[in-house]
Amino acid sequence: MISIIVPVYQVEPYLNRCVRSLLEQTYTDVEIILVDDGSPDGCPTLCDAWAGKDARVRVIHKPNGGLSDARNAGLTVARGEEIAFVDSDDWVDPDMLERLYNQMEETGADLAACGVTWEYPGGRSEVPHPLEDRLYTGRRAIMRAYIQTCMVRTTVWNKLYRRAVVDKLFFPAGKTNEDEFFTYRVLDRTDRVSVLSAPMYHYRQRQDSIMGVYSLRRLDILEAMEGRLAFLEEKYPELLPQERRNQLAACLYHYRQLIDQPEVDPEGEGRRRVRQYVRRVGLKLTDLRGCSAGNAARVLAIRASVSATAGLYQSLHKKL
Repeated sequence: MISIIVPVYQVEPYLNRCVRSLLEQTYTDVEIILVDDGSPDGCPTLCDAWAGKDARVRVIHKPNGGLSDARNAGLTVARGEEIAFVDSDDWVDPDMLERLYNQMEETGADLAACGVTWEYPGGRSEVPHPLEDRLYTGRRAIMRAYIQTCMVRTTVWNKLYRRAVVDKLFFPAGKTNEDEFFTYRVLDRTDRVSVLSAPMYHYRQRQDSIMGVYSLRRLDILEAMEGRLAFLEEKYPELLPQERRNQLAACLYHYRQLIDQPEVDPEGEGRRRVRQYVRRVGLKLTDLRGCSAGNAARVLAIRASVSATAGLYQSLHKKL
């Protein structure tokens, strides 16, 4: 059985489509765990209504604790031998779970991932980060591919997991970018990872979602990055140069966001946090060496010359 964990909070216009797409899966041996995270709208009623219609739907009602806490609540009660996460404003193709499950069975994989379609208001859709059909074997090779190319994406919701690889792993309560804390630790437990390029998960783009609005909470990623840096230093030191590239690129991206949106950081606290992190872990502009121009542009999201990037770096290092 596959346990599908769905955190629910203020998604009343979108919840029915999400749940319907899960109940219509061609792989039918599922339990759908709807975790009502104290939602103040009509979601609690909708959750109970779905449970009344189909015995495969289970509902947890709990006080609001955030996305991580809701996922943890679902993990605690999940009964399946495989685990999937779906966000309650998204939806999935009817055969997504069957294809991922079959791929795991055929390859002996501990984790299977699929591509993601970004869905925009008005019906526009795109696949901005296509994946490659491939089987990765061996923990060092898997971690290398993740750090170098993010071959499965960091998000938890386009994947199917063997229960053993997520057992007793929980999301950090109260943190944004919670997947950044979680995915690399899961991959460290996997010996085989199978990737399907087919974009079977549909990721709804909403301006009012947690990730749709930039806020200082997004800087929780700094804590996740510091933990990952220490983790790699201990277990995969050969990947540190690439990880430092990735981290400097991420810091420049967030610093640029804070500069371009002064209303988000009127007192400069966010910029100080980024500068302090860069200094504390010793990131340098030379860490970007070896990063292709295309990758740097994509990761940094800065359409600027090298001199502008250097100027941004110098600004990042100004006196606190």
